[in-house]
Amino acid sequence: MTSRAILAALAVVLLPASAMAQPTDVSGVNVEGSKAEKAKRLDPNRTICRRVETPGSRTPGKKVCQTKAQWDAQAASAKEELDGIQRRSLSTTVNSG
Repeated sequence: MTSRAILAALAVVLLPASAMAQPTDVSGVNVEGSKAEKAKRLDPNRTICRRVETPGSRTPGKKVCQTKAQWDAQAASAKEELDGIQRRSLSTTVNSG
């Protein structure tokens, strides 16, 4: 997998998560309701649909629906791949000097 593809995959996975803002004022919040909502958000079988952009394309991306577990696995795989690329580039720089 090329580094551009990895970076694009990371952007697709991480940007929507950073765009979600959490409210800071919790006064008057139903604790039982928020626990149920949190449990629903953390459910690994919950289906999440995201629009996946094609880098360099002017057309809108396609809609991809996967379970939370699949999105999490994809994010972990992309992070692992990026970490490996960074480790290899650091070891190449250290060994060549």
